[in-house]
Amino acid sequence: MTAPRIATALFAFALTAFSATSAFAQDTAQPSRTTATYGGWTVDCYASNPVEGQDAAPNKRCEMLTKVMMQVENGTGGGLLLQIGIGPNEDDSDYWVVMQTPLNVLLREEVRLFLDVPEGEGVSLPEPLMSTSYLYCEPGRCLTRGVLTAEQMTRLTEAESITARFVGRQGREFILPLVMDGLADATKAMDN
Repeated sequence: MTAPRIATALFAFALTAFSATSAFAQDTAQPSRTTATYGGWTVDCYASNPVEGQDAAPNKRCEMLTKVMMQVENGTGGGLLLQIGIGPNEDDSDYWVVMQTPLNVLLREEVRLFLDVPEGEGVSLPEPLMSTSYLYCEPGRCLTRGVLTAEQMTRLTEAESITARFVGRQGREFILPLVMDGLADATKAMDN
């Protein structure tokens, strides 16, 4: 799966169906898509049909995502502030990352991920783990795309905290903590 395909549909997957033959030559339906939740992360896996004439098993690909929702004063959730999707590139050597932000952002500013940012007011952000550039905006959202190396992915899953940063159109910084609960388990499920 390529990142442009994900950016275009952003986690809206086309469902495909496939069947496998059992040892008794009976057709058994197999799920073409599975979804599992690990804490604040969701892993979505799908299987594509094998190429006609090949006996190979269907190709299974997985990706994981999390969302950060706006909190309003009365404690209820507001709109979506950030959505992050991660999945292995076709060659499995590294990972694509797609981030979705709301509209009214400064497009010249990248969306950045930071590890283990100290808590408190006026804390300086460390060097980012990664940055993603904006691809385009459409009604209701703007999308970015980037790449995580295998080493960066390991650092991400071993971090104590992950913080995302993007800048609104009028220069307001959005510094958002990502949920850590379930990240390591979601990564293992995605990679299996």
